[in-house]
Amino acid sequence: MSTTALSLFDALPLLNAGLRGGAAALLVLASTVFLRAPSSLPSRFGAALALCGIIASLAGLPPITALDPFDPLVALCTNACVPLFWIFTRAWFDDAFRPRWIDAALGVGYTVLGLILWLQHEAPIAPINSLDLLSYLGGTAFALHALWLAWRSRAVDLVEPRRHARIGFILILAGIILWLTWSEVAGRISGAVFTSTITGAIVLFVGALGLLIILVGLRHADMFPIPADTHSATPDQTAEALDSTLARALDRLMTEDRLYRDPDLTIGRIAARLDSPEYRLRRLINAGLGYRNVNEYLNGFRLHEVSEALSDRSQAQVPITTIAMDAGFGSLSVFNRCFKVQFGETPSVYRKRLSTIPGGTSQH
Repeated sequence: MSTTALSLFDALPLLNAGLRGGAAALLVLASTVFLRAPSSLPSRFGAALALCGIIASLAGLPPITALDPFDPLVALCTNACVPLFWIFTRAWFDDAFRPRWIDAALGVGYTVLGLILWLQHEAPIAPINSLDLLSYLGGTAFALHALWLAWRSRAVDLVEPRRHARIGFILILAGIILWLTWSEVAGRISGAVFTSTITGAIVLFVGALGLLIILVGLRHADMFPIPADTHSATPDQTAEALDSTLARALDRLMTEDRLYRDPDLTIGRIAARLDSPEYRLRRLINAGLGYRNVNEYLNGFRLHEVSEALSDRSQAQVPITTIAMDAGFGSLSVFNRCFKVQFGETPSVYRKRLSTIPGGTSQH
């Protein structure tokens, strides 16, 4: 082997260390963006993801491997990155998302599986077994599901910078997770573990840089949800100043024509009915009326109609499902979730409670 080849081979560990250290530094900067943002589900999950990403980036470097007592923590954070990415993506791109017990169970289960595999693999290149394959397929499923959800909900997103950032975000984090997962598989099968480690470090560094660029570019009031009481003007005042003519036309479509009853209604179809550019309508509903996605805006009208119907004793025999579907809800599960968030109780409890009030009128 030539001296040049030996020098290059000796330099690869330094390159790996430099790339991973650089990725960790970039993720530290990304974590400050999350920590300085208004407290919300996506900002908290984003900070946790960045912290685990920092530890995962440094895993395997000599200063880290020397700290044997911390090895379980390093393994825990490394394996938690994938489910955290899954949860963070859903929380950031779906304002109505709230984690459920099944989400926690899947995330914890995947992380525990990773810890079990970490305890089993004492050899430098352990053969791939059924648990390994389950872990790789599970991580891929988490990543693809999160990316599909982020892509699917792009049409209803009214926060323009966040909507435009979806493609970059999807490509970057998908690249990191899927590449690191399957390059490890390729390295273990071929025996070229160090090659896959170097390429993984490159992807990790480039991905962390891209993620930081996206986050810095989104450092404005709409990056994460802001409590309603922080707005200086009421939605109606802001909407009037923004586009009063369009606001009045939109209000007529909803209150008189009841266009919201169409469960397949989109922002594009509303804009076509108003003969308005879509970007103007998005700006009106978001910046003027204070909604972050189209469904949230439309469901407000639907919930008002449902609440009126449930408080009407002449409709006491009409099934709640029929009332919800007539109001424009295309899914019963979505209706039940939205109703409980809005009124703090289920539709059936709401109707029963109002039936005991003299006059049977709604209190909302």
